[in-house]
Amino acid sequence: MNRIDRLSAILIHLQSKKVVKAQEIADRFEISLRSVYRDIRALEEAGVPIGAEAGVGYYLSEHYRLPPVQFTPEEASALLLAGKLGAKFSDQQISKDIDQALMKVKSILQVDTQDQVSELEERVQVSLSPNYSSGHETLFLSEIQKGILQKQVLTFEYYSYYSGEVAPREVEPISLSFYSNRWHLMAYSRKREDFRNFRLDRISKLQLTPTFFKEKDPKLYQKFLDSMVYQGDVYKVVLHFKREALRYVGEQKYMYGWTGEKSLDDKVEMEFLIGSLPRFSRWLLGFGDKVAIISPKLLQEEMMVRVQELVDHYWKNSGTLLT
Repeated sequence: MNRIDRLSAILIHLQSKKVVKAQEIADRFEISLRSVYRDIRALEEAGVPIGAEAGVGYYLSEHYRLPPVQFTPEEASALLLAGKLGAKFSDQQISKDIDQALMKVKSILQVDTQDQVSELEERVQVSLSPNYSSGHETLFLSEIQKGILQKQVLTFEYYSYYSGEVAPREVEPISLSFYSNRWHLMAYSRKREDFRNFRLDRISKLQLTPTFFKEKDPKLYQKFLDSMVYQGDVYKVVLHFKREALRYVGEQKYMYGWTGEKSLDDKVEMEFLIGSLPRFSRWLLGFGDKVAIISPKLLQEEMMVRVQELVDHYWKNSGTLLT
């Protein structure tokens, strides 16, 4: 990217947020802080009203606005792909909102770009794995987002997998997360007086209440996130795969909550966040001795259950003691 293009991109970045840190600009454009300071000075000399707050960052005057931005064909195509994915991994309301937003984007594109995007739209399809199911036509994503932004208390009925019962909940919503093929709401439970994790496909009759709340100490929330993998139906799994098994892992890892990996000589260590030990253990069974469970111990115990089920099954049907 040449400097003129970078200056334009920095200006767009500044308009996208209230305050932008110098380090954020440096990281995004892969330049030094000194280059950031020079670029900001160049924009100021060109008449752009940029303010600075020591220790916080840069900001544009609230009265300054760029003319409507034109998307490149690559940017428009990227938005199309993101929209198709977002529509599939959400609910009906969000899908409609994405469709409306993409329609507005397409309406301001140049004619040639419109033609390219229209052709691409017909040639890009997103098909979900049979393992993925939102579970509901509505996941209340729009309402939950409003609750998070407006700091508004939510009430809903929640099905507990462990008790098999539906019970009312009153929570202060904090964030949304997508892992293990499910949307999750992280919130502060007023009844439990603690942070909790709720699966959206188990929520029904959700409502925004007229009650507003003050956010809890961020350190307490971070402590909850750090410990969350040991609570309820969320587990952090660490595995060692032999390299000859990697081609069989392939894209499947993304459907089982893969979060990262690193190379260790003749094997690869992978980490997962999962919501079901039985389901995950059945997937691992196919790798035989090509995978080793590092943690948690609960998964090792679950694998023993699966193996014993197979032994019992084949021994019973063959009438011969397996050795």
